[in-house]
Amino acid sequence: MSQPTEHGSPPVTAAEERITTVMSALKSPRILETEVLAGLVVALALIPEAIAFSIIAGVDPRIGLFASFTMAVSPSDC
Repeated sequence: MSQPTEHGSPPVTAAEERITTVMSALKSPRILETEVLAGLVVALALIPEAIAFSIIAGVDPRIGLFASFTMAVSPSDC
């Protein structure tokens, strides 16, 4: 839930908070580097997991990779 801000300003929404976070990351190269590295580590860890689960499920590993990519991208707001 949004909390009212000082001086009678309207409450800040969750979307505005995300935008502020992203903008601060873009202004700081160190934070941007950390975020990109974290994204790459998660993406690389997802590949063997998706292949293993698709083999266990009895489907082609390419389908598992495509499904994991789709599940990672679909909930994003961008």
